[in-house]
Order: sequence, then structure tokens, then C-alpha cells
Amino acid sequence: MQSLPIHGSELRRLVALQQKAYALLRWLAEQVDAGNVVPDGVHSDDPDPAAVASTAHAWLQANLPRVPWQLRPRNDESEVVGHLFASLLVTSHEVAEQRALRASPSGCRCPMCLRLVPGSHLIPRRTDRRDERRARALQFDHVARLAAGLGVDLTEAAIDELLDDRALQPALAMATWAEQLVLRSRGEDEGTPVLVLWRRFAWTRNGSPEPTFVLDADLLLQAEHHLAARLSPTALRVFAIDAAVELGVDGKPLTFVSAPGGSDRFAAFGLRHGSAVQVERPDGTCLSTTLVGMDMGGGPERRQSVMFGSEVRRSEVPVGSWLRVPRPPAPRRAGDTD
Repeated sequence: MQSLPIHGSELRRLVALQQKAYALLRWLAEQVDAGNVVPDGVHSDDPDPAAVASTAHAWLQANLPRVPWQLRPRNDESEVVGHLFASLLVTSHEVAEQRALRASPSGCRCPMCLRLVPGSHLIPRRTDRRDERRARALQFDHVARLAAGLGVDLTEAAIDELLDDRALQPALAMATWAEQLVLRSRGEDEGTPVLVLWRRFAWTRNGSPEPTFVLDADLLLQAEHHLAARLSPTALRVFAIDAAVELGVDGKPLTFVSAPGGSDRFAAFGLRHGSAVQVERPDGTCLSTTLVGMDMGGGPERRQSVMFGSEVRRSEVPVGSWLRVPRPPAPRRAGDTD
């Protein structure tokens, strides 16, 4: 698999849809348990999350008027919400007692109905050592892909050393979980190892959910940035200014930059209007400024550009400079104290 860039805007959208899918799951389980909603029809008994997502999507479309308006996915959200709903239902939860498993009134024993009919018996899924090993493998692959994208050559032993660094655990878990969220939104679900990753930063060390933890896309992006900075001391020196500074609109200088790895790499660092950046010039001096505009790579040459404030003179940003993103602080695990 190629490296999956973590786009700030897309990640914020997926985090919001993940929360909507979870709220929908809890509401539906409660309604079925109370007898207010009855799963109808006979569905595919395929346990694959993609098949469950198809069942959930069809049910939502047929029963949308029953769903509270704040939980209803828009037309352009329904497929993604279906995938995330299925992942939460099949991967993150299980029925507490096997005797609680029962078919729907229509006789359906598909994975969705078997879990929703005994709704009050749904509990967080248990994980085992095999899931722990697979979660580590996911982290290993994520670090390897990120290092390749940064142009850093890491041996397997070096990656294993990073994975064993306790100080890096929150960032590793968050960054890998964020990548898996993107995959799960597409119906590619790795299963319970993703749950292991989640619990490494959203649960306490005592093995219970951290009551004050709130899933936040910026926290996940911060983890990816911190991990990139750890992989290479120059990881945040990422955009080479390869064309002369041109005068943009409103008298603001426009600088063309070349981002190794293409526009996906540019977006992965969360740059947007108002971002604080540094320009490292060929003579070693630095200029701190703020982005007031950007183009993510349109036009026939697909060159990306950023726009600085009018106080920045063209002579201050020579060709051969580098655009740097200030290093973010290390993310903290839920429950950590100073």
C-alpha cells in the first residue's frame, strides 16, 4: 500500500462522521432494545464489514424518516457513515452473552441484526495478544510508509526501536489510527487491531475509557507531525522554493514551491490560511511569517503556491530557500500529568 497522506480537512470530516456513526449506533441499539424500531427483511450473513456496511446503508435509506435529524447522514455522507457504522458494530462491539444472540423478528441472522436485536447486551469488544501483535504490525507499516514519503531510509531494526520507545507511543497510536480511519471510511477494515490502537490513547492505563478524552482531528494531525519530526530532524523542512517570487493579487508576493511527494504531501502537513511558517534562506538565516493564501496545485504544471503577507519583500525569499513548518509539541496520552 502506498503512503496515505493525512489531509487536515478530510480528517476533520471523517472524525465528525465517525462521531455521527457512533451516535447512530447507540441510538439504534436503544430503539431496537425498547421495541421502537424492528430490523426488517433478511440480509446477507456475510460477516465482512463491507457487506455489513451495505446492509446498514440499505436500512438507513429505507428508514431515514425514523432517524433523528441530527443523526441523519446527508446523501454525500451515507456511504462513509455506513462503512464507519459497520466497523463500529462489528469491530468495536460484541454481544456480552452468546445466549443473548437472537434473530430479528423476520428471522434474519446477519451480523447487523444479531448485534442490534440484543442491543442492551452490546459491550466493547475484548482484544487479545494476537490483536496486539497485529496492531504493532500496522504501526510498523505506517512508520515505514511515512519514512519513505519523507525520503528517510530506515532499517526494520530502526523501526522496531521506534515502536519500543514509550515516549512515542501516543503519537504512533494516533497517527496509525488516523490512517486506519481513512481506510475504514472506504470499507477497508483491519478489525480489532484498530481497536487496540484506539485504546492506547483514548483509554486509561487501567483499561477503561478516559472520561475526559474527546476525539479531535487536530490532535491526530499533531501526532503525525510529531512522528514525522522524530523520523528525521529535517522532516519539517519540506517545501523547496523552486521559482522566483512573483507579485500576487493585492500586492502580496506569491511564491511557488515544490513539495516532494506531490500535493498529497503538501496537504498532509495541514497548511492553511493563517498557518505560521518559516523561510530558511540559502545563507542560513530564517524569516518567520504567516500564510495568507495558497493554491494546492492547480494548472497544467500542478505547481503548488503559497502567498505571504505584503510585509514580506520579494528579495527576502530567494530561490533555493526552504519553507519550514514549526515543529509541534509532542501529543500527550489521556491521563498524563506533568
